[in-house]
Amino acid sequence: MYWRRACLAVLVLGPWIAVAGALAAVYGLTDHRSLWWVAGGCLAVAVVAEVGKAAYWALKVSPPLSRAEVVRRLGEQGLGPPFGA
Repeated sequence: MYWRRACLAVLVLGPWIAVAGALAAVYGLTDHRSLWWVAGGCLAVAVVAEVGKAAYWALKVSPPLSRAEVVRRLGEQGLGPPFGA
């Protein structure tokens, strides 16, 4: 459950962090600050993009199983009804 919450938090907060990183990069370029501002901003955008992609794939719902697939899986060894019923 905590993994899903963390992924959702990344997907909600990620765009805002990316915007802040882009603004830091622009600030570093326009205000003639050191290149650390530019590098940090670009790095923030890249990291947020990769983490957001990983969070999206982690939350992606797999397609539902067909009835035939469920019956086949239940027929496999060790996947019977619970409590030996």
